[in-house]
Amino acid sequence: MAVAEWLAVPNLWLLAKSLIIGLIPLYFVTIIFNALYNVFLHPLRKYPGPVLRAAFQLPDLVSLLRGTAFKDTKALHDRYGSVVRLAPNTLSYTSSQAWKDIYGLKPDRSELDKHPAYYKRASRNLLVVDQADHTRMRKLIAHAFSDTALLEQSPILTKYFDLLVARLKQQIDGPEKGRVNIVGWFNFTTFDIIGDMTLGEPFGALEQGDYTPWMRNVFSAIAFLGVIRFAETYLIVGLLFLLLQKFMPSFAAKRAAHLEYTQKKIDARLARETDRSDFVTQILRHNDDRGMSYQELLGTCRVFLVAGSETTATLLSGAIFYLLQNSSCMERLKLEVRGAFTNAEDITMRSVTSSGKLPYMEAVLQESFRCYPPVPSTLPRITGSEGSVIEGKYVPPGISVGVHQWSAYRSSTNFASPDTFDPDRWLPDVPAKYQGDDKAVLQPFTLGPRQCIGKGLAYFELRSILARMMWHFEIELDAESRDWMDDPKEFALWHKPPLFVKLKHRAD
Repeated sequence: MAVAEWLAVPNLWLLAKSLIIGLIPLYFVTIIFNALYNVFLHPLRKYPGPVLRAAFQLPDLVSLLRGTAFKDTKALHDRYGSVVRLAPNTLSYTSSQAWKDIYGLKPDRSELDKHPAYYKRASRNLLVVDQADHTRMRKLIAHAFSDTALLEQSPILTKYFDLLVARLKQQIDGPEKGRVNIVGWFNFTTFDIIGDMTLGEPFGALEQGDYTPWMRNVFSAIAFLGVIRFAETYLIVGLLFLLLQKFMPSFAAKRAAHLEYTQKKIDARLARETDRSDFVTQILRHNDDRGMSYQELLGTCRVFLVAGSETTATLLSGAIFYLLQNSSCMERLKLEVRGAFTNAEDITMRSVTSSGKLPYMEAVLQESFRCYPPVPSTLPRITGSEGSVIEGKYVPPGISVGVHQWSAYRSSTNFASPDTFDPDRWLPDVPAKYQGDDKAVLQPFTLGPRQCIGKGLAYFELRSILARMMWHFEIELDAESRDWMDDPKEFALWHKPPLFVKLKHRAD
């Protein structure tokens, strides 16, 4: 029976109306009773935090939706200490011990599961599978991300490092006279690299000097994460979200087209027989019956395309901004790079990673990770059926736990002058004022068995690109971007506005 016909039957319509009128008060009564339980009877009732956050999930979701979760959470840690109850079933930490307790292996070699509300298991990939499958898949994928394999792939990566330099030099000689949005150019580079390494071809962003539709969809999806979390938590919002997708088919069609495009590209690469040294070649070379299924390869390649690009470009953007805000640091790094390499051709993936060759660059990168972490939020885990001990205190089962990176890295408990960008704190001869810093709390790639497998690739890219920027260019911050970090927004990852800089050819 059609909906219109069903509603046309008077008795059925009256019944439906009565049910709706009756259920709405029940819904709100349930919310009130849950709130009272959360505040007075919940196992986390003795943990510090605001009463409203203990009672309701809503404040945390609103914070995420507004893009202010990073600073709202830090304000709570500044007030309540190293552990805060952010929501009824959520604890946030900021200590180095919490990193070990939450993300490291337990004495029995088990680990806390990733929180299923954040890591959807509808798609099988390296991020979301259970411990046994993760061990199996990571063992295979590790071949592609080893230093040996990455150095084999250096011709592919170097092509894009050099293309970035060439394209930026063209901007200097063009009508803009060197005024560029450096965030965009870093994104073009890292997405083209990961596209070539995963799909066997770049997205073409560096060549065209603009975001492709696929890349724009990725950034739109990141900004939409807060809405999705809201819809998953509240039934009414979730129903409205489903209706929106039903009555706006273009919304769902856009997402489907994005996924289909990615799958076609990955399928084409998997079907291509080649000895070209890229991620897929390395993985397939070692794959067998105990290796990865097609669905696992597909899901993991999709993860590579985003996780292996956006975060690296973010760190480079932050590093350039803070260097430009601290001219003495910029000058010192520039002198180190130009003193280490006589010619531009000397800047290779092997030379930039040579031990002790660029100590100040290493310090700049570490301080940039601290001041502008690519993932400023929490990567949540959930306590198991027997609970867990974190910071020496028992946490009951089913609780979302994690280290909030922005709060941990900006904590005066962990770092002296936490809001000051000063790479000296990471040098071997550390100034006295920084000798009490808890450097072990800086874990931008996390730690334990789930540490980011792309850490080595990220460092190769960061060192190679930053060294070239220092060697080839004189860089100034454009007046339009002086307030770049005054009111940032974060939706699990940063929503980065344009960062305009003025480039000039190297002076000497």
